[in-house]
Amino acid sequence: MLRRVRHHAQLTGAREAGVKQRQGEALALHECVESMQRVTQDLRSELMTRLPSLIALVDKCDNFARYDSRQRAEVATMLDLDGLAVKVMKCPLVDPAGRPTEESKLVIAEAEARLEAMQPHA
Repeated sequence: MLRRVRHHAQLTGAREAGVKQRQGEALALHECVESMQRVTQDLRSELMTRLPSLIALVDKCDNFARYDSRQRAEVATMLDLDGLAVKVMKCPLVDPAGRPTEESKLVIAEAEARLEAMQPHA
């Protein structure tokens, strides 16, 4: 009888540990998805904020060779943001086991840092 109780306690403990692990993995995945959505929205907002100025620049003169350094920097920033958005959207969020990929964590961190660097600081 004592063996049964011990065996049952071991099984219950193992199940509880498995449940806790799956809950932790689910929470990590949820946080990763939320971070990816936030970064994607922030990139969209930054691109949309800068787009009217780029359109006005190109409408005024579509010859990049004639742009001054400020205008070239504006174009370069838009291309950089666009490339970053593509990188974020192409990044696999989960591995085959359903856990957040290491790549997604790195891409999110990179995007957050680059977006932060673009913000004016007081």
